[in-house]
Amino acid sequence: MPRFDFLHRRHFLAALGGAAVAIIAPRWLGASGASHLHHTDGHCPGHGHPGPHPEPRKDYKPEHVLTADDLDGDEDLIALFDSVREHSTIVDGIRCHCGCADSEGIYSLLSCYEGNNPMKAMSKWCPICQGQGRLTVRLTKQGKSLDEIRKAIDVRY
Repeated sequence: MPRFDFLHRRHFLAALGGAAVAIIAPRWLGASGASHLHHTDGHCPGHGHPGPHPEPRKDYKPEHVLTADDLDGDEDLIALFDSVREHSTIVDGIRCHCGCADSEGIYSLLSCYEGNNPMKAMSKWCPICQGQGRLTVRLTKQGKSLDEIRKAIDVRY
């Protein structure tokens, strides 16, 4: 008796793989997708056109970066915001690629972690800002230069 259950399983797995590619491929190819739904119209106006990275401001103090008291006990966000504050000189030299960089009151990625601008620390909920912050901090801890970090950010985002 032939084993039809084996053929069915193989076809199912092939279909499942195809579905996964259909879901993931648009993101790999740069299409506007689920990662950009944080903007009200689902579109990141600056995405794909990163523009120049800002120069870190001299003697700028990260006093407006949100603290644990502002982050509702979210341990992951608290750790991220604390790390961004600790490495603020580097974070201030990175352009945010989520589309907010051309907004009034936004100087750099550091602005996305501050509550004193019109975007009100959008990195509390924006996956792009959070991802860029995590990557910047990780590469900074690895001893990478600002130029190396900027290149990595541009490639990833």
